[in-house]
Amino acid sequence: MTERAEALGALDSRDWSGATVEEQPPPAKIVLAGRFRPDQAQVIMAEAERRGVKVSEVLRDLVDEAFAARDAAGEQPMTVRPADVLRALRQAAKAEQQDRPAA
Repeated sequence: MTERAEALGALDSRDWSGATVEEQPPPAKIVLAGRFRPDQAQVIMAEAERRGVKVSEVLRDLVDEAFAARDAAGEQPMTVRPADVLRALRQAAKAEQQDRPAA
């Protein structure tokens, strides 16, 4: 029996003694579109099928997990000037050369 058939059957029964009333409407959702490589799409779709859920639920879970991991690691987005990145890389390379034993 499909979900629709089950819902229609439940409405026909007229015994709603166990029904619950939702006071608040569900939160609105925003549709986002993205492009995925074929290998990414295949993995996402396989995960959705394995879990028996829609692809959008898998994607929401992945996004939630990524942000939770970032927050747990204490990573905060920041703006860095390219010159500062180059300076730090040069300093790291120089320190690494000084730490190596002479050949």
